[in-house]
Amino acid sequence: MACAALFLLAEILQRGKAADGGEARAVFDDEYRDPFDDDERNEPGLVIPAAVAALGGAFLICTLMVAGMPPLAGFIGKLAMIDALVRVGGAIDWTTVTILSLSSLGVLIGLTRLGVDAIWMREEDAPGVVVGAAELTALAGLLGACILLAVFGGSALVYADHTAAWLARPEGYVHAVLGGGGR
Repeated sequence: MACAALFLLAEILQRGKAADGGEARAVFDDEYRDPFDDDERNEPGLVIPAAVAALGGAFLICTLMVAGMPPLAGFIGKLAMIDALVRVGGAIDWTTVTILSLSSLGVLIGLTRLGVDAIWMREEDAPGVVVGAAELTALAGLLGACILLAVFGGSALVYADHTAAWLARPEGYVHAVLGGGGR
């Protein structure tokens, strides 16, 4: 689900680089005006448009999920793999645990750099990022499902354990498909 959300984010950001910018489908009210031309605000500092802030937050959640950082579901899955490997306890298993940990660090560094470049380091003459209502709803749904998977991760792990046990014993499936005799 996090990869699907990243795919949706990539499309939104890529479209933001297009010439037309898709301005007809804006959700946030500050997408049609320059946030720096606001006479009512005399606050120092940089004003961040709501679309950019929403995309940045969504990218952060996706990055943490894919990298397997706590408290999201990617961490629960990675922790389940590490737990199974530690129970076996061989040298290859500990090497795999090390590789899992280092790959999480690599994913975290790579996606963070990509997010900073794609969201925060845009060219000044590039059109503004516009997020449509359907895209925002789909993105919020995917990220909400990721968070729900983290909250109810125990049920997902039980389901995965039952599936793994079922796959380890193919006799029932073979008998159901091929009938009583087999080939």
